[in-house]
Amino acid sequence: MELLKKSIQVSQKKCASQVQITLDDDFNVPDVKPDMIQIIKEQAGIELKDVRALNGKVLVKGALKFRLLYQSDEEEMPVNTIGGELPIEEMFNMDCIGNEDTVQADWRIDDFSAELINSRKLSVRAIVTFHLSSEEKGEMLLPIGISDTGQGDMEQTLSSVELLRTPKEVTSLVLSKKDMLRLKEELRIPGNRPDIQELLFYEAQVHSFESKIQEEKVQLKGDVSVFVLYRGSNEAAPVCYESEFSFHETVDCPGCQEGMPIWVDYQMGNLECQVRPDEDEEERMIVCELPLNLRISCYENQKVDLLTDCYSVASDLVPEKTAQTMERLLMVSQNMVRLSGRITIPEGIPRMTQICRVTGTVRMDEEAVTKNGVHISGILEICILYQSKEKENTLYMAKGVLPFEQELEVDHAPDNMHYQIQACVDTVNGILLDGSEVEIKAVLRLNLITFEPQTMNLITGLKVSPYEKGALENMPSVIGYMVKPGDRLWDIAKRFHTTVEQIQKMNEMETEEAVPGSMLMLVKILPEI
Repeated sequence: MELLKKSIQVSQKKCASQVQITLDDDFNVPDVKPDMIQIIKEQAGIELKDVRALNGKVLVKGALKFRLLYQSDEEEMPVNTIGGELPIEEMFNMDCIGNEDTVQADWRIDDFSAELINSRKLSVRAIVTFHLSSEEKGEMLLPIGISDTGQGDMEQTLSSVELLRTPKEVTSLVLSKKDMLRLKEELRIPGNRPDIQELLFYEAQVHSFESKIQEEKVQLKGDVSVFVLYRGSNEAAPVCYESEFSFHETVDCPGCQEGMPIWVDYQMGNLECQVRPDEDEEERMIVCELPLNLRISCYENQKVDLLTDCYSVASDLVPEKTAQTMERLLMVSQNMVRLSGRITIPEGIPRMTQICRVTGTVRMDEEAVTKNGVHISGILEICILYQSKEKENTLYMAKGVLPFEQELEVDHAPDNMHYQIQACVDTVNGILLDGSEVEIKAVLRLNLITFEPQTMNLITGLKVSPYEKGALENMPSVIGYMVKPGDRLWDIAKRFHTTVEQIQKMNEMETEEAVPGSMLMLVKILPEI
């Protein structure tokens, strides 16, 4: 006598850890660059080269790469740029990690600052949070029946065995993979702009990102806005150029089918831009390459008639149970949050004449599971790059924040719900009201995936033995039983050593519904000893 089992693929989080590190160093201004008067704009990103498990520890190697836009003391070159990197080589403790485990490292720059020590030297400091996690992928065997052959043929299930099956929705992991999408595009400077002499600063933002599952693949599409600041030929003032391109890419996802829930988590790498001549040999083409680090998970929700109990009227059959936990996918949702507000420049800072670039960064402050879903609050950090007529040929930066609060709805959210939020800025725009105030309109995209942990006592084995002589003698052969509230026909049959079918037959019942207060005649079935 053997269990019939259904195999599903699962992924359980083995362990997770969040650690914060501080990076700092001093940098000298190269001899070819003019003196620094003031830092205008900062940009920083993490590039990981190696993440490795080493028996209870995790090695993380890479670098924080930064680029600074600064105001110099030269009239011919009033705006300049300097770049560098802070090396990262850290060993983090994770007791549950073994050499063969795969570790996923996500990062977040909590704070980045660059301060002038003098005109030729600066101090760079960053606070970086790493979220390290390891998942175990494998199979879970769900009991669905009993066979006397061990061949999985349900028709050969023992006729003397009574089975209780309970419908259960379970989630299997169809696919979990990491990939990298390299977005490449050539941008042409418009004819009314000067040729490029030197790229000073550039950055990108992904928005309207969408994923769609199809047979054996997932389609990814979205838009990328690129901002470039460059020094033009025979121009003292820096030239601002902003453009946008769309992408529509396909990633192979073996085993995935249309309609399956999918979660695509992405993190932007460092944008690289290079200048090349156009067909007229003029420096007017910018080649952009933006890597997107992807994590793709595809799921399938299945309904399984789970074997939750069994007994036999012919032998002493005892199911052996083991508590096992698995996660059931509740939902994947996309939420759009619209924000608006005003950013005012403090006194003493040059007034605005023209806005060059507005960017936003989402910072999550608090998250909590509620009866309606997940309640979050945070801020949108706004940076405004602008020009001022108070001093020509240079740029200035104004900063501010817009707070937000949102309830991400989940129907019948359980208290122990697990979730993941992907927060990004979809669009952000600024309208200059006067020299000291800007009206901001932004749209945040908050993607949410939620799971309910389910702990089930799964039947993992069967203990079968003949009834001992006299084991059932103390149980009456015939009894009248009054149904109590909460009674199931199955429980009554098991308790009094009969079958549901026999009870229905003896009491002329058309259904298995046990009506509280009704009287049932029960006849004990004796095994052949």
